[in-house]
Amino acid sequence: MKILPRVCLAAVLCGIGAYLYLHYPVDLQQARKKNVFWNFSDSSHQKNSQSLPSRVDNPGSDRQNDKNEKPAQDRDREFVTTAVPEPRKALSQSPRPSRNREVPWQSRLIILAYMRSGSSMTGSLFNSHPDVFYWYEPMHSLGARHKRINSDMDLWTSKYQFSTSDEATGNVTALLSCDIQHVYWEGLMDNFMSWGAGTAAFKDCFKKASRDLVIKGSRSQWDRCVGNLTAACLRDYRVVAMKTIRFRMSRALELMKNDPNLKVLHLVRDPRGILESRRMIGYANFSNLEAEAANLCKDIAEDLNIFQSLKKEEQVLKNRYLLARYEDIARSPVLAIKFLFHFIGMEPSEAVMKFVQKVSRSAPGTRKLCLTCKAVKSNSTTRSLAWRKVVRLQDVRVISEQCAQVMRQLGYRVSFWDEEELLDQRVSAVGEPRLNVGTSIIQELDEQELS
Repeated sequence: MKILPRVCLAAVLCGIGAYLYLHYPVDLQQARKKNVFWNFSDSSHQKNSQSLPSRVDNPGSDRQNDKNEKPAQDRDREFVTTAVPEPRKALSQSPRPSRNREVPWQSRLIILAYMRSGSSMTGSLFNSHPDVFYWYEPMHSLGARHKRINSDMDLWTSKYQFSTSDEATGNVTALLSCDIQHVYWEGLMDNFMSWGAGTAAFKDCFKKASRDLVIKGSRSQWDRCVGNLTAACLRDYRVVAMKTIRFRMSRALELMKNDPNLKVLHLVRDPRGILESRRMIGYANFSNLEAEAANLCKDIAEDLNIFQSLKKEEQVLKNRYLLARYEDIARSPVLAIKFLFHFIGMEPSEAVMKFVQKVSRSAPGTRKLCLTCKAVKSNSTTRSLAWRKVVRLQDVRVISEQCAQVMRQLGYRVSFWDEEELLDQRVSAVGEPRLNVGTSIIQELDEQELS
């Protein structure tokens, strides 16, 4: 009978231990309370260093003599782990290719887009191909980190600063080069890992490894996850592709100049469709529509102008930059997918063609959850032009006024006489673009449809 209390106590302790192991929080705020930090400052990471950063048992001790404690946004620059090895840092402030990680036969693709521009659907086309290793919004966690650090910035400034930063450029380089040891560590546990066919199997591996890091102080499981993902990315795929709304063309161009195997698919959409789609999921404030439209079209115009100014640099642009309108892909998905895969030197697989047919033939009433929100996806053509049925004429005019130049460049109808014309689908909102830069999917599709 005396043994019974001890057995009960042991059972309780085992239960608590199991609960902590399975549910221990490793996010930034919770782990900070445990006083477990790792400083990501550049000075602590030398190029050839293989040593581990030391565990900081009392992070506050280094500031005991400092009367002015660092503000919260500065403390947020210190990231959570227990003795995570050096490579867990995103590539440093240089957009150089990763060390010893480039694969000559492996090509790379950036799908550079804007939030709610049809990028999830377009990216899914590449994700369906068995020879494409696909990253779905891999900069999400790193962008959230930047937002936390710069919490005093307005949202648009913070997003732009991050999307053109050296840190973002380094992380993109590591991702596209399969240099997983230099990818920002928190991004490897992001739920968006589930949306890539090649990355989905590794999300749980990294999450379990992170618990070992925090609870046991062991990094062996993490290193195994890194090694296995690196090997799979390098060994099993002909193309490494990334879909991102958190990177700008100015930095993509830098990477293209340094990497002849890198291509860029620049995906655009009618700004009125983008903003209405954002409004539906709570990401656009129509009470301040003028500013929303101005900021969006400023980004699009800047990205377009970068390549327009480089018409003479054929070695950079030739067969490596493709401008595509979401409406054209939605209008002729079978032709579009053949052209898109030709762009990266591949043929669409049977799985890709089945996916295209599924997306393009779904009935307007078919309910399918969007990958990143609660919006409903239906027939691709109907969905791409659905904004005309719900956006008020006065809002259309506000957006058109702010975006007129970009819309003319891309071939979108700028104005509608009245609400009746806006609702009349026989009046096309998508025409011929006025661009002469790189390669465009638009003219190619028109020529194939006429032939």
